Amino acid sequence: MRTTSYLLATLLTVVPGPIFARDCTHLEVVYHIPCTKEFVCMGGNNNLDALTNYSLIKNAQQWEKWIKEKGGPGCGGKCTAPIPWTPRFGIGSAWGVVCQAARARRDPWHHGMPEAIIGFARSVGTPCNVFCDPPPGSRTGCDFVYGFC
Repeated sequence: MRTTSYLLATLLTVVPGPIFARDCTHLEVVYHIPCTKEFVCMGGNNNLDALTNYSLIKNAQQWEKWIKEKGGPGCGGKCTAPIPWTPRFGIGSAWGVVCQAARARRDPWHHGMPEAIIGFARSVGTPCNVFCDPPPGSRTGCDFVYGFC
């Protein structure tokens, strides 16, 4: 009888882990004009031309469709309008769109995340592991502050 009690206690302790595993992450994807290998960016101070604007918006639309349909469970995501963007530890700025999701599958590359349109670059950040489906009683939802784990 004691052995059964210990086994039951162990199972009840171990089983909830996989059910509510943190299999998702905050996701930030920036589609932008390429910077140098040393993260020096240029062009963000110049006026945005129509072709660059169109290409960045097209990338943003593709990403928002992907995150809603395949990339994240339920929350979707949003992209900014084209803005001057500087990479972390970068110098200068380049035009880009910043796309963020509260809950994205942990390995977005294996779920068909859209590539950057030819001539543009894609930067990806996944700073926090989060629950794909919040545990019962949790107050977390689709609202979040990117990188605040």
